Amino acid sequence: MARKRFLTPDIWSDSFFVKLSPQERLLFIGMITLADDEGRLRAAPSYLKGEIFPEDRVTEATTRQFRDRITALNRSVQLYKAAGMEYVQLRNWSKYQRPSHPSPSRLPAPRRYKKPPISSREDREENPKKVGERRDLGLGVGRGMGLGKGSGSNPPVSPPKGGHESFQIKRVSLESQNGDAVNLWDKALAELQLQVTKPNYETWLKGSAGYVINDDKLIVVAANEFAVDWLSTKLGPLCAKTVSGLAGKPMEVEFVLEEESDGRGAGIFERA
Repeated sequence: MARKRFLTPDIWSDSFFVKLSPQERLLFIGMITLADDEGRLRAAPSYLKGEIFPEDRVTEATTRQFRDRITALNRSVQLYKAAGMEYVQLRNWSKYQRPSHPSPSRLPAPRRYKKPPISSREDREENPKKVGERRDLGLGVGRGMGLGKGSGSNPPVSPPKGGHESFQIKRVSLESQNGDAVNLWDKALAELQLQVTKPNYETWLKGSAGYVINDDKLIVVAANEFAVDWLSTKLGPLCAKTVSGLAGKPMEVEFVLEEESDGRGAGIFERA
């Protein structure tokens, strides 16, 4: 049975939430309401569409795209498979949602997942220091969640890739940026803008820049860590095909980040 869930007003200005389209925001909130008392829910696009977009002109393919973008942008929303079925684990669930009489999940947990204790609202009121007094947030997003908003101490990390394994991202200095690489990638962006949806272009491709050409590889500086992961795993083949067509020969495309300076991150992406 579905339960009432707590949402904080801070969600509307959260650095993760504001990057989502209106329909992606609706899906994210819907996922919170569908999750069981351990923050777990079925994540098949057909299920999510039927529950959250029952009468809307939203296809299963579009629902999958919305879901995948949410999980790419927010590391606390983990997409995984078990016995061929897709599920989502809201990893920070137990810190913020406090059902009165929590029930154990009937859904399989993700691999290497440490099950936190299920604390009820009564437990929190009796011993707030033990279970964590966090009345102001209920989503696992916002202040203190390592998403670039508020005063929390959790550092941002790269999103999971290839079965939720961490990976290293190469960083480069734009002092070595090559004009031919810039021109080639600018032409590729013009074509890619016509081949992908506007949300995908605005989120993952816009703001990227050609860096250098090494033999048959074009190295591109992406806007952030999430964009590196998404472009490498989702749009990489399309980018390589587009660049190869423009270059007149087979080309690879590698996505990297600009070296950080003064602790503020990549300078080329600070421009309007």
